[in-house]
Amino acid sequence: MAKPEKKRGVRIPYVRDARGDRYDRSAIDVQPHPPYAKPLTCWECGVDVHVRHGNADDPDSASSHYVKNPGKQHGPRCAYDLERRGKELVESSASTVVRKAGQWRLLCPPLERPGTRGAGKNVPGPPSGKGPSGGGQAKTSKEAGQAIASARRIVRLLEAFGQDPDAVAEFAATAPGGRRNIAWPEFCLGRADAHQLAQDLIDGTTAPIPHAVWGPASTAAAVDGKAGRSYLDKYVARHPASSAAAACRCR
Repeated sequence: MAKPEKKRGVRIPYVRDARGDRYDRSAIDVQPHPPYAKPLTCWECGVDVHVRHGNADDPDSASSHYVKNPGKQHGPRCAYDLERRGKELVESSASTVVRKAGQWRLLCPPLERPGTRGAGKNVPGPPSGKGPSGGGQAKTSKEAGQAIASARRIVRLLEAFGQDPDAVAEFAATAPGGRRNIAWPEFCLGRADAHQLAQDLIDGTTAPIPHAVWGPASTAAAVDGKAGRSYLDKYVARHPASSAAAACRCR
């Protein structure tokens, strides 16, 4: 029998106080008293919110945070409505994102091993200093392209939440074939870790799991160029409007 999904309060990263000032959750535990003036509302949609102190009245939380008041709903397009955005993510993912065991999980497609015969047939080599004409994206299989698009959407969603650990914990990736569930921070690395991942790929010391890198397109290109075609599959998706990029690799 499947375990029931664990209900968690949906965190709100930024609030507006009675004076109209903006605060993140770091203001909650300021001593001798928080700087904001109550009542508090969601910064994006104005729904009434309150404070939950970490570990005091919410054992599931490692830190203090804001949540909407009972019986209240976010505005129809509020960026901080994690429940709605997660459902929309699943609906737009072409089955590359599923809801399972209380998480939204990205299903990584099987990719050819780096350096195998035919690995470069449909995928261009490392980007040069100039991007492709028209700002297009590297060619991928349809399945891989959909997974990359979903990974990009997850990154944007988590950026809206300021990479809040509680929000990040709601997401994971699943290795091809469902063999392993991977915590999102272990799967998706930011620009600060991009070059270390490239070096680990070269040295053969990286974990045998899918990886993604996000950041400005130049960062993904730098990882791509340093690792070389033998070490990093050419699944690089560039999006000029947001400067977001993802590079995925599977063994």
